[in-house]
Amino acid sequence: MTKINCLRSFVHLVPRHALLTIFKTNILPVFDYGNIIYNNCSDYDNRMLNKAQLSAAKIILGCLKTTSSNDVLADLNLTSLNLRRKISLLCHVSKLMFTYDTLPLSCQFFQIVQRICSVCFTSQSKCSKTTF
Repeated sequence: MTKINCLRSFVHLVPRHALLTIFKTNILPVFDYGNIIYNNCSDYDNRMLNKAQLSAAKIILGCLKTTSSNDVLADLNLTSLNLRRKISLLCHVSKLMFTYDTLPLSCQFFQIVQRICSVCFTSQSKCSKTTF
């Protein structure tokens, strides 16, 4: 949370796109590090992680705390942490399944994952109901 609080101190000093870059380079990797471990976390822990991401996103946008989380993520073109974990898990499984001999297959798999991600960008509510 200290990095998110530092982000709050920059709100009036730098433009929004710079805050988003700071978020993506300094805060988001902390959420992504070891995210496969968090794939099986409890509902409470999952809510706490999402709450931290959303608070940072709301700081960047400068919106009220009551703003819808789907609207905030869509405005910043971010995906939810749950979806990021699932995509990361798919990428790790593909690395285990495909060797260097089947490199074209792994590229096709990566393209499929990108398509899934782009579909979820356009309809965030449908994506939360989708199981991978």
